[in-house]
Amino acid sequence: MLLAVLHFIRDDENPRAIIDTLVDALPDGSLVIASHATLEHLPPERAAEIVKADGRAHPRSGVELAALFARPDLELVEPVKSVSRWWPEAATQPRPAVDDVACNGLVARVVRATTG
Repeated sequence: MLLAVLHFIRDDENPRAIIDTLVDALPDGSLVIASHATLEHLPPERAAEIVKADGRAHPRSGVELAALFARPDLELVEPVKSVSRWWPEAATQPRPAVDDVACNGLVARVVRATTG
């Protein structure tokens, strides 16, 4: 699980290499779960406040998050989406609004070709 971690790893620190090292150590069938700060669901004025407040965090879009996990041995279980949408349909309502949860989530399964 890489929950609320990856947005503290800037592009120049090669987050893909870190992810690759972790995924390479997982057996077939393992699940990889990640959450990542994003600005894409926020109104522009709120996004600007967040960017100014923290020089370390590096929010990424859902497309950028998915790209970090684009590997032939990983299958997305569901498309990348706001973690506010991870709640089951039967969950108590109301759910948090997408613009209140500036975070996307990803679940992928390790699927390695077996020989034999």
